[in-house]
Amino acid sequence: MDIDWPRTIGAGGVTLAVLVAVYVADFLESEGLDEPPAGLWPLIGGVPGVVLGMLIANLFFPG
Repeated sequence: MDIDWPRTIGAGGVTLAVLVAVYVADFLESEGLDEPPAGLWPLIGGVPGVVLGMLIANLFFPG
């Protein structure tokens, strides 16, 4: 398996940035509504998905 590292790191980085933005937005919204935030669950669920997606993409769609 030949991994296209720039594409893999770029796509993973953008996806993780979106996950962090969702986490921050959830925290800020919960502060305004006096509700508990979702916590780290969006990140805990999203990170394995990103890793698995990058592995699958590199296995089936080599550069």
